[in-house]
Amino acid sequence: MDGTATPGIILSVAFVLCVRAQGGDAPGAVVRLWDTGKAYTEKNPCPQAFRDKANWVQMPYGATDYKPRGDLMLEGETFYLFLFTNKDDSVEMMTKLGTDAFKPNELYKVHQDEGGARNFGHGTMQGTVRILKNTAQEILVEHAGEGRRHGNPEPIVTTYRVLAGRPWLEIKPVERVNQQGMHGKSRLCAFVKKEGEDFILDSKREPFSEERNIPAPPGTIGIINFSRRFRTDYDFVWFMAFPPGTEKHKLTYLGFHADPFWEDARSDRPSVGAQYACLGEGGVCIASLNDKDNWKREDVGRELQEGEAYTTQFKAPYAGEWKLLARLAARYLHSRVRVEAGQPFTFRGPRTIP
Repeated sequence: MDGTATPGIILSVAFVLCVRAQGGDAPGAVVRLWDTGKAYTEKNPCPQAFRDKANWVQMPYGATDYKPRGDLMLEGETFYLFLFTNKDDSVEMMTKLGTDAFKPNELYKVHQDEGGARNFGHGTMQGTVRILKNTAQEILVEHAGEGRRHGNPEPIVTTYRVLAGRPWLEIKPVERVNQQGMHGKSRLCAFVKKEGEDFILDSKREPFSEERNIPAPPGTIGIINFSRRFRTDYDFVWFMAFPPGTEKHKLTYLGFHADPFWEDARSDRPSVGAQYACLGEGGVCIASLNDKDNWKREDVGRELQEGEAYTTQFKAPYAGEWKLLARLAARYLHSRVRVEAGQPFTFRGPRTIP
């Protein structure tokens, strides 16, 4: 919510996030492994792959020695994972947005050496995908992206695991990798803490003079990337979770970048351009929480006086507990509220700014 810099309490940014579980043992939930029938070598191949969807062939369950004709596509409850050939980008996780619409998120896997040199695994190295398990309940593959940092192609190797009825992708290291990232450029991201208030990074409300990395505060258990779409009005979140202690590592941070973020067809800058976690033995999980409008940001556009109540135009699409955050001056106020479906949210400014 945006206000102008005039006297009084300004509600500059506020948003609500639904605190509820997604996924579970849904009846009939299955995962699928697809052979797209083609090696996609062009940059940003996801849209074309979906235009070619009629050519995909599902690999038969139980088969692990199947020789695909093209690039592999893993399908989970709320997302696809596309292991394309193209070496300009890292593989992409695509959130399902109902019907055939999707929103991509590039998944970086990186090896950083002691001197700070970083080697990104791009695309899929030919002949490196191993199908370790292929059932209706679990898909597990080993995958190597191509690292080019040192002149010769080097495999950056992880496993990807998708479980039926679960909205997340599990990633574990295998060889020459120690960091996992998401490249969903966003205005808003958050370090989520097990106890205490989450740390919010809003790229439009922070002073920006140069690119820098924002380390995770103590107690962080994951990172939220808030994805916003205007044209389709479909807001959702990506959530990267990691084991306790991961937040203490120098490879866990939010990247504050000059790059633009895109909210559907509109762009602005700077952005929280990448979100990273140290990738240790415990691995990380990246969840695609695609319940429509499970978060929302609303712009006020005017000054709010001390103690004045503001009721949102946005109404909760789901009954349950929601987190309400409001930015006053340079501080966020956090609260949890329980609402019924169709009910708006009300914020009342404090008598003094904390």
